[in-house]
Amino acid sequence: MTHGLLTTSVGSFPKAAHVQQARNQFAQGKLPARELEELEKQATRDWIAFQEGIGMAIRKEVLKRRGALAHAAIRPPGGQLDAPTREALDRVLRWSERPIAALRS
Repeated sequence: MTHGLLTTSVGSFPKAAHVQQARNQFAQGKLPARELEELEKQATRDWIAFQEGIGMAIRKEVLKRRGALAHAAIRPPGGQLDAPTREALDRVLRWSERPIAALRS
């Protein structure tokens, strides 16, 4: 059994449960290396797509807040931000508006 936090090669996102399960199956000799490799590659592609999508959604939300867009979903691409992501964005924007001297303390 694998222990610890498994991450992708793209950032430090946790591996999906199905990838961890596949790694355990591989370690037990129940899954060929090629299948595990393909599954890991697809999981990495999925995370890249997620990062690109959330990045676009955040950029568009900021443009909306600054008055450059009427609505963040006015045109694709870009997904919707959930409540926790909006709250995190609010914290980052508040932090970024602090004077430089305050950021050093």
